[in-house]
Amino acid sequence: MELLIESPRKLEQLRVPVNEWIDKTGGRALILSRQPRSAFPIGDGSSLVIDSTDIHLKSSRFAEWAIADLESRNNCKIPDAQQSRGFTQKLHEHEGRLTKRDVYKVAATVACQTLYELGPNYIAWLEEWVIEYHTTEVPIHDVPEWMQGELISAGVGRLDLDHRHLILFDRALGKSWLDGLQAASKLCTAPPMGWRELSAALFELERTIRRSLAFAFEAKLGTKWHGQVLRRELIEYIRKSANFSADFNIGRLSNPLDYLTLGQLIDLAAERSEASHIGFDADLLQELRRVTRIRNRVVHMRLPKPDDLKATRTCLRQVKIALQQHERER
Repeated sequence: MELLIESPRKLEQLRVPVNEWIDKTGGRALILSRQPRSAFPIGDGSSLVIDSTDIHLKSSRFAEWAIADLESRNNCKIPDAQQSRGFTQKLHEHEGRLTKRDVYKVAATVACQTLYELGPNYIAWLEEWVIEYHTTEVPIHDVPEWMQGELISAGVGRLDLDHRHLILFDRALGKSWLDGLQAASKLCTAPPMGWRELSAALFELERTIRRSLAFAFEAKLGTKWHGQVLRRELIEYIRKSANFSADFNIGRLSNPLDYLTLGQLIDLAAERSEASHIGFDADLLQELRRVTRIRNRVVHMRLPKPDDLKATRTCLRQVKIALQQHERER
C-alpha cells in the first residue's frame, strides 16, 4: 500500500473497481499499511483511504506489567502509558535498565516518531494550538474533520465526555508530547498538502497587486510615474536588494514595484489616491496585511497553517472583485 503514497492517480483508478466489487459481492476490502491514513494524498480516489475504518491491534498485555515494573523500580510513572504500543516496544528494547530520565527520553522519541508520521499538516496544526495558543483543549468544530480520526487513532488526542472538545497530549506519553512535537517540526522537510496551491495563490495575488498599481500610476502620472511615486528610500531599497549600481535608472525596469516587499507595497497603496481609486480601500488593505503573515511563512519555509490556503484564495477573490468593480465603473 505504501507504494501508492507517491501515486495518487492509482488511488483514483482503484476507487471505481473496488466500490463496484463491494456493491456486487457484498464483501469488504481490507487495506493493509504501516503508514497512517494522513500519509496518503487527498484526491478523488482517496476515499479508499479516508472512508475506511481503522483497525488496530489491541494493547499488549506486556505493557501492563512493563510499566508497572518500571514504576516500582524507577519511580517514573507515565500516566496511561499502556495505551502506547510504540512506547512499550521501546521500553522492552532496554530490558528494564532505565532511569527516570531515560523513560522520558524514550517517550519523547516515540512522540516525535508518531507526529512525524502524521505529517506536516498535522504538525503545523498542533503547533498553532499547543505552542501559539497555549492550549491542549480544542473545540471540535476547530479541528479539521479529516484530521479528527487520525489524531484520535494515533493517540495524540481524545474526545471529552460531551464530544465538544478534542483533548490533546494527555494520553500515554504525558509532557513528552511537547518535546516530540518540537523535534518532529525540526525534522519535517516534506512539503505539506496544499503547498503548491498556496504558493500559486500567493504568486497570483502579488502579481495582480503589483500589475494593477503600476497600471493605475501610469494612467494617472505617465510612463515615468516612478519618480513621483517612489520615495528616495524605496528607490535605494530597490537598488540594494537587486544589487544594482548606485546610478542605475529605476525607470528601465518593466515594473519597479516588483522589487518591493509586500509590506512596502501595501504601505505605498495606503498612501496613494490612485490605489484607492481602483478599489484598494482600507478594508481590502487590512486583508492584505493578514496575508502578509501567510506569505512570510511560505517565503521562510515555515509550515503553513491549515486555513492559509483558504484565506489567501479569499483575499485574491476580493482583490479581483474590487478591480472588476472599478472597470465596470469606468
